[in-house]
Amino acid sequence: MKGSKNTLNALSFFALMIIGLLLVIERLLPIVGINISGVMVGVLSTVKDVFVLIVIGLSAYNFTSGNTRLIKNLFWIAVAIYIVATVLLWI
Repeated sequence: MKGSKNTLNALSFFALMIIGLLLVIERLLPIVGINISGVMVGVLSTVKDVFVLIVIGLSAYNFTSGNTRLIKNLFWIAVAIYIVATVLLWI
């Protein structure tokens, strides 16, 4: 259990770093007149979405392990919606 907890903590750290970087690039730099866009921002955004899904998904999955089948099904539906929405951003 300790190894998986350390992995979750590391993924949380990397997600926080990427989200912070994206917030600076997408929201703060345009305020001072610097607009950065392109493939790299899109890739970072997708990586951020994947990290967020992993971190929140693992925590939510641990929550569902002791709950009813309805909660488990709702979890998998939410994961599927998140993945589809992330993939649709590529199009």
